[in-house]
Amino acid sequence: MPRAVGSEAGNWGLAYWVCQHLRRGVDGLVAEVGFLQERARTANSAQRIAWLWRCCAALALLAALRVVFSWANATAGSPIALVAGWFALLLMPRPVPRLLLVFARLLVATFTAANLGTLIAWATAAYPGLKAGSGVLTLVNMAVWMGMTVWALAAFRRRRAGAAAAVSTSKVAETVNVGVEANIPAVTFASFGGGEDAKREVRMVAANRFNRGGAPVVRNGILLYGPQGTGKNLLAEATAGEFRANFLHLRCPELMSVGVGSTAAEVRRVFDAAA
Repeated sequence: MPRAVGSEAGNWGLAYWVCQHLRRGVDGLVAEVGFLQERARTANSAQRIAWLWRCCAALALLAALRVVFSWANATAGSPIALVAGWFALLLMPRPVPRLLLVFARLLVATFTAANLGTLIAWATAAYPGLKAGSGVLTLVNMAVWMGMTVWALAAFRRRRAGAAAAVSTSKVAETVNVGVEANIPAVTFASFGGGEDAKREVRMVAANRFNRGGAPVVRNGILLYGPQGTGKNLLAEATAGEFRANFLHLRCPELMSVGVGSTAAEVRRVFDAAA
């Protein structure tokens, strides 16, 4: 969807609103594809195996749900479908792959709305006094179904970088010992402009490393390269400030020494201080 669609006639009107939301949806889909490609490229073998296991377990639960329907000859409006749907959703491994989670939530939303509709039909048939308010009850059922549909589609949303930084901050605060001087930079990604592609790639990798597995430990490094004066040091310092991590800035001349073996000892000292 071109970015200019819907903007020529001013920032109002139904056509503008629809085109803007369609454009945001396309942009979000493109960003999601890029995010998944980056995750697949940066994930290690253990992470890929864990993701594959969660996918297989979720698919097995959905297949078991289909078997239960066939065995019980159940419909969407039967209590068996409602109980089995919620049970399968609760048993899915966490974190659930988002596409399967959305599908499971949509099933649960359909079963809940269908059972609520069956309950409303039974209540109005058993109690004639409720027939006057059947329209209101139907609207309530539609509102419940729409709300649960929004809840199902909300599984597509990723956790924002601010939330990830807040989690990282709490974990760092729990693991840093009392008496150890913290050196967390004040500069963040928002402190300087430009380099959006580099910020996005570094944030994606750093969020994966800092917030996975519980402890805020960087298991892999990030190599920044480029000509002098392009902002490599600033980007490294901003990454530490963005994720509330200690930042240790070293220069090669500081490690050099005239004594034999003193350079290696200085390197070991620096790594011990970082650890």
